[in-house]
Amino acid sequence: MSNKILCDCGKTATWVYLPYSSVKTDSPYYCDECVPRGCTCNYENILELAYEEATGEEGKDWHWVEKDKTWERLDDSGKPYPCCEYDYEKEGFDELKS
Repeated sequence: MSNKILCDCGKTATWVYLPYSSVKTDSPYYCDECVPRGCTCNYENILELAYEEATGEEGKDWHWVEKDKTWERLDDSGKPYPCCEYDYEKEGFDELKS
């Protein structure tokens, strides 16, 4: 049986910040409730030539960041995704054995 890494709040960590530096004192691991959400890397600006059109239901699958200009995809819970520099593991991350 494996031990899962926990978020600072005590829940199983399902997100990890990949560019984490060992110089930091805080943990790079977060549960789904504590992970920082919303980042410009996930925005789609409809005024740019190579943008992706929003699909699904507004307010459920995506929402406007700036009305009729920039939209952002939402997860299954209706929340913005974290920055693309976070990795996700549905079952949580296993503690490394030394």
